[in-house]
Amino acid sequence: MDAMHRLNLKHHRPQRLVETPRSSAVTLVLSFREDDEPVLLLTRRQAGLRHYADDWCLPGGGYNPTDASLLTCAWRELEEETGIPRQDCLLLGELDDFYDGRGELVRPFVCVLMETGRLDNLQLQASEAAAAVLLPLSRLEAIVEDREQRFPSRRQPAYLLEIDNQGVADGCVWGLTASILLHFRDVLTGRISLLCKGEEFKREGMIYAT
Repeated sequence: MDAMHRLNLKHHRPQRLVETPRSSAVTLVLSFREDDEPVLLLTRRQAGLRHYADDWCLPGGGYNPTDASLLTCAWRELEEETGIPRQDCLLLGELDDFYDGRGELVRPFVCVLMETGRLDNLQLQASEAAAAVLLPLSRLEAIVEDREQRFPSRRQPAYLLEIDNQGVADGCVWGLTASILLHFRDVLTGRISLLCKGEEFKREGMIYAT
């Protein structure tokens, strides 16, 4: 990410949506290793989980009454799921709010990992995260609209991103996570894509895959 990309993120004014009783936060964790392309951390949820089993996602989770804010929630969830402490991160900014398929607010934060060695020794939360992958930022250009409806998403337009894990095809990012990543790409590059922020999910109070 060059200085202009940082500037675009810094000056992004996130669109705020109405918070919900079970609001949550996710974190886009970036790492800038010397002489290497910047990467973004994704985790894969355990196959036996009730919601979004085996899906690639961003570290995050639901707001806890002990959290002072959704940002505090994001830092707590990041450390619980990956072992990365807040003090090793620098907050770069916030993205627009989204609603998930249950109509609950999701707020994305973006940070850079200052201690890059943490990525070599992640402490994944065994009850939730089965694996992790470092996604080169250039791969965000490969996000495409899921016109063939490979995944049962009511989020329209719906997007997906093929995951290449050390040269091996390893599933896709889809639904809400894919929409957040596309929005992030657009903020960095100054583009505008059609996005479903999920307002209809909240309005109709319906539960669907995202």
